[in-house]
Amino acid sequence: MKLIQLSLLLMVLCFTSCEKENLNKDVLITPGVGLGEITFSSTGSDVISKYGTYERLTVVRSLSNTSFVMWYDNGLGFQLEHFEIEDLSLREISDQKEELIDVSQKVIQIVVMPPFEAVTTEGIRLGSPKADVIAAYGESSTTFGGELYEDLGLNIWYNSSDEVNRIDVTP
Repeated sequence: MKLIQLSLLLMVLCFTSCEKENLNKDVLITPGVGLGEITFSSTGSDVISKYGTYERLTVVRSLSNTSFVMWYDNGLGFQLEHFEIEDLSLREISDQKEELIDVSQKVIQIVVMPPFEAVTTEGIRLGSPKADVIAAYGESSTTFGGELYEDLGLNIWYNSSDEVNRIDVTP
């Protein structure tokens, strides 16, 4: 009886650890839609439910809008919707970001970097050569150290060896 209980316990532990280990394996990037279960209708709360509490939080500020990016050590970043804060400086927002973040805001950009393992619907992943990106998506009209496929909702960045080192997904 104890042998059966021990066997069942080991199976449960293996299943649980295997599930967590596979959380970052070849997640599907769908340009313009999202990353796996996280889409552009998902909120910061949904991201936290899937990936846990973020490790870092950064502030992105334009002329009239501010947003937060939740960064994970697994190579993921999730930018949340913009909101207006007129009476606070960037320094004040940065100092109070943990109190100001609203995780009910929707995801508006997803950043995929190493060591996260994901693949686009066309087979492009981190480490893919530039030639594979061009073959899959064509030449982009805008380059910036990478390829901008605005109509697809996809930005692909390269390292100095012309290999993909970052994939941004936008709606």
